[in-house]
Parts: sequence; structure tokens; C-alpha cells
Amino acid sequence: VHFGRTSARRRNAMILENNSGDGDDEDRPKEGFLANLRLALFHLVLIFATVAYIIAGAYLFTKIEHQAELDRYQSYHSIYKNFVHNLIYDSSGNRSVSEVENMIDAFTSINFRAFKDGLKPTGRIYFLVPQETSRWSMISAIFFTTTVLTSIGYGNLIPISTGGKIFCVGYAIFGIPLTLVTIADLAKFVADMLIMDPTEDPKTGRQLLVLVFLLGYMTISACVYTILEPMWSFLDSFYFCLVSLLTVGFGDLYPSGTVEYMLCSIVFIFIGLILTTLAVDVSGSVGIAKMHSIGRGFDAMKMLNALRS
Repeated sequence: VHFGRTSARRRNAMILENNSGDGDDEDRPKEGFLANLRLALFHLVLIFATVAYIIAGAYLFTKIEHQAELDRYQSYHSIYKNFVHNLIYDSSGNRSVSEVENMIDAFTSINFRAFKDGLKPTGRIYFLVPQETSRWSMISAIFFTTTVLTSIGYGNLIPISTGGKIFCVGYAIFGIPLTLVTIADLAKFVADMLIMDPTEDPKTGRQLLVLVFLLGYMTISACVYTILEPMWSFLDSFYFCLVSLLTVGFGDLYPSGTVEYMLCSIVFIFIGLILTTLAVDVSGSVGIAKMHSIGRGFDAMKMLNALRS
């Protein structure tokens, strides 16, 4: 009887264990889904925070710099009008050559000062035409904040007011780390999608394929910019893509055009920076692996004995 009771207890325990195991198997897909959802939410929150930071910064820059640029332009416009009137239309008396040279020197210095203030009279006759619209539109400000946070900084559009410069410093201090973290996170996400296991041999074609992707991306983008920018050759476009994705940003070449064109340029920058980050990470892992391989094959004791002898 005792043996029968013991066997019954064992059977009941096994049944309970099997039932609990079935419950665990049912919960595993739910746990995996929740884990993936939490991971996806983290990526989405980073992207949303970066995009919101870019747009909010662009809005504030337009509020700060829009009227400041118009006021600064108007002051130079008044100076230029007076110069033209005094040099050309004022015939109250004859001027000596030295007086005319001094006026031209003053005119030249005003040009340099205006250029230093970020006012570039492209398409206008040296500030002789009044400016009614500011270059600080919402789309140009978004492009500016993007280049600030990615540390490219073309320099084609800069804050000229004191408040704008102070705000730009604080904006960059907090925004650049956020943007770098977002780009690095997305690069890691792409690496995980490509199943790039860090324990794999770094010489595998899968990792080197990233470098090919980056080069192909730059080449295709250069072809597109050659079409959209009539004044750019293919070399100019490829040069622009290279200095942009390496965050050098000399500022000698920069895109300008419609809203759609500027938005596409912003997307180009972010995708390119993700690929660049991924390529740098892959190249670094290859270099480190090779150094470790050389180090493992290097016999320090033999070298030391050889030096002693």
C-alpha cells in the first residue's frame, strides 16, 4: 500500500511538472515578443528624440536669427546706398585719386566685414537690392541643425546674433552626444541585421561587404548630386559626399535648392553616417584582430635573448 501511494505521488508530481513545462513553453514566445518590443521601443525613442531635437532647434534658430539677419542686412544696404551715392551721383565737387581710392578701400572692407558676419550677397548686386526674406527658413534651419549635431558644419548658414551664438553653443553641447548615440545605435542595429557576430573571423566577406556598401552609396549619391547640381562635376560631387560622411565639412560645396531636395540631403547624411560608423567599426575590428594575431605569433623571450646576445 505504501509503495502504491508513493508511485501515485510520483505520477502526480510528474504531471504537475509537465503541465508547468507546457506553461513555460507557452510563455516563451510572449517573453521573446516583449523583449523585441522593448528593444524596438528603445531604438524608436532615440530616433524620435533626435528628430524632435533637430526640429525644435531649427524652430528656435529661425525665431532668433530671422529678424537679426534682416536687420543686419538692412544696415549694410544703407551703407552701400550711401557709398554709391557719394561715389557716382554726388557731383558737388571733383575728387582726387587718393580720395576715390580711400572710398574704394572702405567699400572693400565693408564687403569683408559683411562676409565675416555671414552675409553673402550671392545673386544680388552687393547689397544694393533690399532683402525682404531671410535665409533662415524652416528647411534651411533644419539643415543647419543637422550639420551642427552631426559636427559637419558647412558654414554656409551661421548665427550672427549674440543670442543665436550662445544658443548654438548650448544646443551643440547637448545635441551632439544625443546624435552620436543615435547613429551608433542604428549602426549596431544594422550590424545585428547583417548577423555580424564579433566572434567571427574578421576576414569574412560579410564584414568587408560593408565597405563596398559605403563606397557604392557614395558613388551613387555622387551621381545623383552631379545631376541635381549643374555646377558640380562628378569629382566635385564625390568630394562633397566624402567630406560630408567623414564629417569634415569644409563648406566650399554644399547643397541648396527646394524643400524636397534639402530633406533628401538630410536623409543622405544620416544614412551615410550610419554606414560610415559601421565601416569604421568593422575596419577597427579587423585591425585589432590582426594586431592580436601578430602578437600571439611574436615570441618576446626569443627577441629578448637575441638582443642580449
